[in-house]
Amino acid sequence: MTGLRVLVAAQAVSLAGSGINAAAVAYLVTVRSGVPALGLVQGIPLMATVACAPWIGVLVDRYDARRGLVVSSTVLAVLTALMLHYGAWWYALVLALRTPWEVALSGSLTRLLPAAAARAGVPVAKASGTMSLTGRLATAAGVAAGPFLAGTLGPAVFVADAVTFAVTAVAFQTLRLPAPATAARTGAGVTRQFREGLRYLHGRPLALYTAALYTVAGIAWGAKDTLYVAYVDERLGLSAEVWAGPYGAAALVGETAAAALIASGRLGRPERIPAVATGAVLLLGGCLLTAAATTSPPVAFAAKVLEGAATNVVGVLAVTFVSLLAAEQLRGRMKTLLTTANRVSLGGAKGALPPLAGGLGVQSAYAAAGAVVLAGVALAALLLPRRPAQPGGDVGGHTHRSQRATGNSA
Repeated sequence: MTGLRVLVAAQAVSLAGSGINAAAVAYLVTVRSGVPALGLVQGIPLMATVACAPWIGVLVDRYDARRGLVVSSTVLAVLTALMLHYGAWWYALVLALRTPWEVALSGSLTRLLPAAAARAGVPVAKASGTMSLTGRLATAAGVAAGPFLAGTLGPAVFVADAVTFAVTAVAFQTLRLPAPATAARTGAGVTRQFREGLRYLHGRPLALYTAALYTVAGIAWGAKDTLYVAYVDERLGLSAEVWAGPYGAAALVGETAAAALIASGRLGRPERIPAVATGAVLLLGGCLLTAAATTSPPVAFAAKVLEGAATNVVGVLAVTFVSLLAAEQLRGRMKTLLTTANRVSLGGAKGALPPLAGGLGVQSAYAAAGAVVLAGVALAALLLPRRPAQPGGDVGGHTHRSQRATGNSA
């Protein structure tokens, strides 16, 4: 198998296990400890991500990416096995301990993907779209199976996730790709190299703008994760027990279609990514406002499909533009900076929108989220350069080199 196929297959296996894990945690904690406990179990790892991700990105840039994949997967397999013992606080602790290793795994994948795409002769955006498509399908399969497996096996279900990490560790060990350039380990501490990453991003307005769009999208994703059950019942007048699942799955239809489109290479030309991402985030805001305005199930489901498509477009293309086309020794930091900013907005939305829905109704919460997303796009536009970029310039000043390496053409 080529390096790209190994990365795609290994990520799919890992994400299938992670989907099982997420659904099983939600099921077991809700049934055994209640919904408030689930908020705790999900919230603590989110805070851990915000706290550690930028610094993990520096370390990812310093060390061999393939070794990072193997070590991260191995540690995650061990930590996941600890979830065989049930306890809400225990799960919160274990999931928080998993966070830095998950960030390292994601950052290492980001660093290796351009080399794998170049070896396969595939444009980097197309390779990223392929990974997104297979990852979405694998995650969906895991999420679909998770509650049933958790109800049948109890905490023993987490053996499946642990095994997937062990399998991916073995797969990553077989990778034979050119090692990406690493950041210097001497003469600059972790904090200084983190600041270098910030300066690198700040000095590239289009990349900074695209990162801001990715951050704004986190608000829409917070609404998507927290309001849909109440929305189905309160606004659509449908049984949440019957229809909340299909309504949530409608987004997956759009996500899968968008991933297939990106994988075809039609959306990923670097010079078009900021504009396409802008359209995707505007569509997210429009879908939220549509949800607030309508009580028609067909309209609501159609908007949910479009919301899913926009979610995947902005997610994949922002990571491609800001991280994958950055200088090799900075990709880990760019990926984790994106993750941190997005998790801050995502966490803020998850914290603010449910109380708003409880006090003023889910319609008001959707309307507020949609308005904030559209306002966020307008504010992000202030980051755009006031004069056209010089020919050949891009996110990292490496457009031509990156495109030659990946077979991409402007």
